[in-house]
Amino acid sequence: MAVTRRGKRKRLYEQAIAALLSSTDCKAAAASCGISYSTLLRWQSEPEFTKLYSDSKREILESVKNNLRQLGVKAVGTLSHTIDNISVDTSDKLNASKFVIDRILDFEITDDLNARIAAIEDGNSEPGE
Repeated sequence: MAVTRRGKRKRLYEQAIAALLSSTDCKAAAASCGISYSTLLRWQSEPEFTKLYSDSKREILESVKNNLRQLGVKAVGTLSHTIDNISVDTSDKLNASKFVIDRILDFEITDDLNARIAAIEDGNSEPGE
């Protein structure tokens, strides 16, 4: 019986999480999945719910990042074409070049910060130690 209740609870959690991820606020999410607002607030403090919610948000973010990576290939092609095209105004080429350089610098900073955080989490004071 406990397994059945747990399975039902998990399904209710998943419905509430789907509602949270697609609604503009908690009250609308609660209403859309047929639970009270106070129940949804209570669930948000329960470890199982918060883990499922966090995992769901992480999956969505990964999906978005993968889509952006695919678009990135097209965007780089467009930037390359803009920079190489003789009919494109010089100021547009400079703007495209600046955009590419700015993104490269952003990636470098992010990669460096991620390496430092990973080193701290692993108990090292500096990356590569």
